[in-house]
Amino acid sequence: MKRDVMRLTAPVCSVFNFRASRVQQRSGTASPIPSVLLVALLVLILGPDSVARADLLDGLQLHVEFEDNVFDSSPNGFDGQSSGDLQYASGVIGQAASFDGVDDKVLFPAFTDALIGQNDFTFAYWFNVPSGTLRSVLGKRRICALDPFIDIRMGPTRTMGLEVSTVAGNYFVGTPAVDSGWHHVAFTRAGTDLQAFLNGQLVDQMTTSAALDFSNTTALGLSSSPCIDSTDGTKMLMGGIDDLRIYNRVLTDFEIATLGGLFSDGFESSDTSAWSNTVQ
Repeated sequence: MKRDVMRLTAPVCSVFNFRASRVQQRSGTASPIPSVLLVALLVLILGPDSVARADLLDGLQLHVEFEDNVFDSSPNGFDGQSSGDLQYASGVIGQAASFDGVDDKVLFPAFTDALIGQNDFTFAYWFNVPSGTLRSVLGKRRICALDPFIDIRMGPTRTMGLEVSTVAGNYFVGTPAVDSGWHHVAFTRAGTDLQAFLNGQLVDQMTTSAALDFSNTTALGLSSSPCIDSTDGTKMLMGGIDDLRIYNRVLTDFEIATLGGLFSDGFESSDTSAWSNTVQ
């Protein structure tokens, strides 16, 4: 069953102490068999690479591959602006950005509210980060308080949590703890439904009371939360981020599983041994 609305009034740092016991299993009245059979049929006819490649270009608003830069390889050209001394290292797909946890951050000033503020979306990326501290990952947030925003932060045990808010309240979905190494996370919003995926598999979901508007004038950014160095203990991002994608639609389960390494998409990984699907 989907969880009831969770409106948080406690300090936001408490929601990042996410435990595996909160992981929800998907349920519903409609049988998933027809869609699964359809996907299987398309894969058999066209091959997994052809199906996934075609779908994963649809609705792609931002795609940062971190090949020694923070350029947007989508047709929109929403190139990032890095500050600090951002480095690059071997990632899951070619190079990855390596954040130092001190002053590295990336802003995307041309990425506008119209793309996500009131619309369905999918955020997806690979991460390889150390444990131990609440850290800013990705968001579009003006102040560290109730306000329209989207904010993804990492918990002390490498949990990833999507927090969305209006002035009336905030809502949260997150992933359980993982081991060290590369993992893939995706967050989706479909109307009032929020979902979290880890390594291509659904791990959490909830329903908000209404379709919320998260619009604000702050630039989308990596390691840029206004909660950094606030009383909740948030620090700047440390570790690796690779293949950041933002869509203006909800990806299908097959598409998310493809991005999470469960199906081939023709990606050429520089270190496929680091693709870990172990959840602790």
